[in-house]
Amino acid sequence: MDKRIKDFIVSSHIFSLGVQDNDDGVYMANCFYVFDEEEGVLIFKSDEKSRHIELAKKNPQVAIGIFENTKNLQEIKGVQIKAIFKESEKIHQQSYYKAYPFARMISGKIYILKLMWVKYTDNKLLLPRKIEYHRLGSKNV
Repeated sequence: MDKRIKDFIVSSHIFSLGVQDNDDGVYMANCFYVFDEEEGVLIFKSDEKSRHIELAKKNPQVAIGIFENTKNLQEIKGVQIKAIFKESEKIHQQSYYKAYPFARMISGKIYILKLMWVKYTDNKLLLPRKIEYHRLGSKNV
């Protein structure tokens, strides 16, 4: 994964998560996250009975947006991501609670989003194309 993509994802802490909802089309949620660069996953916590978690369990292919809030066209920067929703392992939980110790007092469960495809936009770079990342074997995500 390109260093500029990693640096951008690390620099933020909230993503917007889009999941498929067969009744209403799509459903969105915003979550705090930690990025595990080595594994290529976003780690987050949410109530297992929340609508977005229930929907992600039914269809684990999800979309994510992370962006900087600006009205200046030259400062637009962000990522669009396709990921796979999964249950977390103990190492993910440790990483999340290290970043957000207060989250231990909030009910919920830790989950991960395995990054399959990322498109990075940074208008300051003036690139003719966006920078993309594809996890090996992820062409159909």
